[in-house]
Amino acid sequence: QVPKKASMNLNAPIGGTTMKQEERRKQTIRLLLDATKELIREKGGHSITMKDIMDQSGLSKGSIFHYVKSEDEIFVWVLQDRLENLVQF
Repeated sequence: QVPKKASMNLNAPIGGTTMKQEERRKQTIRLLLDATKELIREKGGHSITMKDIMDQSGLSKGSIFHYVKSEDEIFVWVLQDRLENLVQF
């Protein structure tokens, strides 16, 4: 079982969750990643704030921190997502 906040595999199921909960989790993480990637394209990574991510994604701070420990972890996920996409080619 992989703890929610320690999981670096964004597609890894979390023990004890239903399919509906797991699908919602994946959708929320994808929304968070897509919003952060868009902000990086628009502003660069250095000037992005949590408020920017909240506004871009439409997620509340509580929803975001349900999945990540810190703002830095969001950027780690974005980098991991990019690397996984590169490896697929």
